[in-house]
Amino acid sequence: MPMRPCWVEIRTRALEENMRFLVSLAAPHAELLAMVKANAYGHSLALCAPAAVRGGAGWLGVTSVEEGIAARALCPDTRVLIMSGIAPGQAAAAVQFELTPIAWELWQLDELESAARAAGATPGSFPVHLEIDTGMSRQGVLPGELSSIFSRFAPGSPLRLEGVMTHL
Repeated sequence: MPMRPCWVEIRTRALEENMRFLVSLAAPHAELLAMVKANAYGHSLALCAPAAVRGGAGWLGVTSVEEGIAARALCPDTRVLIMSGIAPGQAAAAVQFELTPIAWELWQLDELESAARAAGATPGSFPVHLEIDTGMSRQGVLPGELSSIFSRFAPGSPLRLEGVMTHL
């Protein structure tokens, strides 16, 4: 079967300008995240992530630790949020590459805490964002289970609850 022809042209200057415009609309203390997951939705992480950062994005949102490592190589001083959390065995890489994972399961927090301690992290120094399931039922802690999650951010733990999110 013949494939239909496609043409994609990335204008990084336009992406930068759009990001600058969004930054100008945001509150002065707001930090903007450019979602570049899935290879910037197929448009090239290598082109889009640096352009978004040049335009003022303070964060890059990626799907996985693997993508986070690639984003870190491209934009070494930009915060990177791992939207799908860590997979088993990936906590050490998240800590090593200074990625900020989203978590919602106790096992994720166990692995992250263990990896952060092994890396010599001080109490409250490793940021984690918590996802709350508000009905999408794809990922996130249920509201009734929040107390067990919150208890993991106890004094002395290297984990710090930096942000809370949901996906509507």
